[in-house]
Amino acid sequence: MDKELEAALTEALHTLGRAKVLDDLRQFKRKNFKDDLTLTVVVNSGIHYLPPEYLRGEVFIVSEGTLDLSSQEIIHEVFRKILMRAAKKLKSRPWRRVYVIPFGPTPLSMQVKLLIYRICGIESVDVMNVPGQPRIDLCLDLRQLIVDSDYMKE
Repeated sequence: MDKELEAALTEALHTLGRAKVLDDLRQFKRKNFKDDLTLTVVVNSGIHYLPPEYLRGEVFIVSEGTLDLSSQEIIHEVFRKILMRAAKKLKSRPWRRVYVIPFGPTPLSMQVKLLIYRICGIESVDVMNVPGQPRIDLCLDLRQLIVDSDYMKE
């Protein structure tokens, strides 16, 4: 490490403390170094405020605004178009992690989640809004849950 960088780091550690410097460096990394194999899928963007810290890796807006849900036939058509776009995006790279931010109609978010599993073979991480708290990342290992369910006593 060069002397100027070492002096700046030492001063930051002394002034701010180890925890703050580590946190700031991690935030800097998240903002400036894009993980090419991480995707955030936003289902129905523009409906709710979404802080930028939840947009990780590449961001894909699968749908936005008010959707036409006026009849069963139109819903099928709208969902099919949206899911076709999502499928194309999901097949574009071997994604290692996919975050889903579910706004709008719940069945659409469910279909996107299922599409992620069917195409990528991975469990998505659901960004869950908890009233009065920051959003949380919900990632359940469903394979392990299935195995564990065999050992549960009824």
